[in-house]
Amino acid sequence: MKLKKIAASLFTLIIAAGGLFAQQKQKDQFSTICKQLSKSKIIRGDFEQIQKNAKTGRTVNSSGKFTISAEDGMIWFTEVPVKSVMAVTKTYMVQEINGRQRKIDGSKNPTFTHMADVISSLFTGKYEEINSNFEVKCVAKEETNFGWEITLTPKDNTISSYIKEISVDCILLPSGECQIMNMKMITFTDDSTTYRLKNQVVTDNLNSDEAKYFEK
Repeated sequence: MKLKKIAASLFTLIIAAGGLFAQQKQKDQFSTICKQLSKSKIIRGDFEQIQKNAKTGRTVNSSGKFTISAEDGMIWFTEVPVKSVMAVTKTYMVQEINGRQRKIDGSKNPTFTHMADVISSLFTGKYEEINSNFEVKCVAKEETNFGWEITLTPKDNTISSYIKEISVDCILLPSGECQIMNMKMITFTDDSTTYRLKNQVVTDNLNSDEAKYFEK
């Protein structure tokens, strides 16, 4: 009986050690991805947004261009179905439709600005900030040896009151850079917003059209 108990204990320890090793491997991989993403000061590209209502199954699509700045925030230049601009920083939001602009104090909508900060943190690889707000799972995609699926589950109460889970598809380019290609956010009501991104370019400076939305 003693031998059986010892064997059972050893088996349990081996399983636990394997789990810890897998967790550490995921942390190391996510850290490496963040280091690559953090090299991007400003990212521009094209986006397609798909918003899905969980109850009705109805989807609403939009598309346009985006800019994410590690220092400033993010801008969505929507072109379809209605031309508009949404710029979000840590302290304020700017909405522009038909040339009419409205600036909103971020303290009046902390959930929205917090979520925008989370998205910006992901794209610019802010490892510590992401880990402090989320439980992170980073798994290599089975169909390729240069892509990962990252799943983020909120630890922060402000985020968890709105978001249930964020999943991100990330690829490694031949140049060694990492890019986020898809991101899906699921709310506590199971509604979802998916972003499909392409034609991404990394640069160091904002252009004049972008900079005006980040004026202090």
